Amino acid sequence: MLGLSSAQERQLARGGVTEGKSAHESAPDWLEMSDRRVEISRLGGPVCDPASAQFPSIGVLFDELEWAAGGRMSLASSSGCAVWSDLKGARERALLELVERDAVAQAWYNRLGITVFDDGCLSEILPGSLSAFLSGRHRHWSLCAVDTDLDAFVVMAVSHDVDGRRAAFGSSAGWDLASACESAIQEMLQSEYSLELMEKAYAAAAEPNRVSATLPRQLVFAREKSIFEEIPLKDACATAPEGLGKSFTYEGLLQGCLEKGFEIWEFDATRSDLNIPCIKLLSPDLCSWEPRFGKRRLFEGVVKRGLRAIPATEAEFAARPFPF
Repeated sequence: MLGLSSAQERQLARGGVTEGKSAHESAPDWLEMSDRRVEISRLGGPVCDPASAQFPSIGVLFDELEWAAGGRMSLASSSGCAVWSDLKGARERALLELVERDAVAQAWYNRLGITVFDDGCLSEILPGSLSAFLSGRHRHWSLCAVDTDLDAFVVMAVSHDVDGRRAAFGSSAGWDLASACESAIQEMLQSEYSLELMEKAYAAAAEPNRVSATLPRQLVFAREKSIFEEIPLKDACATAPEGLGKSFTYEGLLQGCLEKGFEIWEFDATRSDLNIPCIKLLSPDLCSWEPRFGKRRLFEGVVKRGLRAIPATEAEFAARPFPF
């Protein structure tokens, strides 16, 4: 479920992530690291399979592994997490985010499965006022479709300076194309604002010979790299118009995942003191843009969809970490 490869687990073991374990052990013993558990429930699946299970809290809750491993690392993430006015709505949005991360991870690490919406397509998708606002700024921007074999639209929005530096990124999955596009743009604008705040907060760190290891990863990427080196925006094909008008449903998306043999588990993260419905979904199959190289789909998904002939290597993926 954590999605770590054997090499990543060995690296953690060498770092002595498990208290009391020797550095030569092949992998951390996740069950012995902490006795704290959370209950997760399986969405759909065969009737004969367990409907619920006890799962180590270190893979779900923040600060759990930091506590167990002496503050050295974290395996929890916000991937597949959403809040809403009711649990049903939170669950639907959490599944969309899980699918978004799955598609973006495959596209980012493989540098494949990205097409760009042309001006004619954008004029039909976006409100005129939004297009005018984005086009009237000094920043360049692109809106791209991200390939997925699941029943949802996945879109990413990227903005940057003319040379590709100071990049900001947003992505979203939606039941229809318009909602996915607008949400991705909103995420991109939030990323821009975050970058501006980071640039102000770490202005002194821009001086020559300052160590960048302690800086936020988006700021390091914005200062040192061009997005053109990471995503083939200039060479990307235009998004084909076929199928852009369709819409999807939660039931159809979940059923499609189950038919492909994907497991999806749910943790109800609603806090009793706040009473705001919050759902966290986990999957041992779907990919994450965090470096989790134990997911075979990250390597084989693009091959099965005909985007590349043979899978990439873990070393290739490790050299291109997701920076946003």
